[in-house]
Amino acid sequence: MCLASYCSVLRPCVWLQCTNGHLMCAPCFTHLLADARLRDEAATCPNCRVEISKTSASRNLAVEKTVSELPSECKYCTGVFPRHSLQHHEEKTCDERLTGCQYACIGCPWRGPAH
Repeated sequence: MCLASYCSVLRPCVWLQCTNGHLMCAPCFTHLLADARLRDEAATCPNCRVEISKTSASRNLAVEKTVSELPSECKYCTGVFPRHSLQHHEEKTCDERLTGCQYACIGCPWRGPAH
């Protein structure tokens, strides 16, 4: 899980680690760098306080793969899918996803489940 104190999300994104191996999601890493720059200070790892930068941090592909395989629930049908395929399911294949009428291009306002 991301070590930034304001983040408790396991995001399906790039995961970075400091030189001591502490994890940060890419959005939090970017936030830490921006905050430090605004304060004219060096950015540091929230856990061990070692200096972090774009050149010193490294991606953790094992964590990225693990997070992408975690089960997530579809917001429409409550089916459970690996995170890496959830977006495709919700946008393309879920029978309960919201869709517009095939005649929307000529003004039909109907929206409802795809089934």
